[in-house]
Amino acid sequence: MQEELEMTAYAALIEIRSEHDNSPDKWKRTLTHFFDELTDELHNYGVRIIGHIKGFLDLEDAGYCYFSNTGDLHKTKAISEIKNYAKNGKITFNVIVYGLEEESIEEIVKNKVEIIEEELQAVCQIITKND
Repeated sequence: MQEELEMTAYAALIEIRSEHDNSPDKWKRTLTHFFDELTDELHNYGVRIIGHIKGFLDLEDAGYCYFSNTGDLHKTKAISEIKNYAKNGKITFNVIVYGLEEESIEEIVKNKVEIIEEELQAVCQIITKND
């Protein structure tokens, strides 16, 4: 008999405040890298199935970008409408997986947010339902 996997949903908002204006391409590359690494680390932690990881980056007047990863190829797809340089942004995202607890997902996100901080020279604040 096959074991039944429980679904776990995790959602967060990351407020990003950079020291510099970053180009549209740098925003897209950085957040794609973040989602790719998040996906890889979820697999490393033992997640059995990734239902979907998706996010929406809002750069206010500079534009926005959608990110999507189903976990099968470990590559994030991005649809960008970022038109201008920007210092600050917010990314709202959610993770739906099977076989991993919410606490583990939260720990992975906290570790992987360093990618955004380093690549954009930014300070990030993660806001979840528990905050």
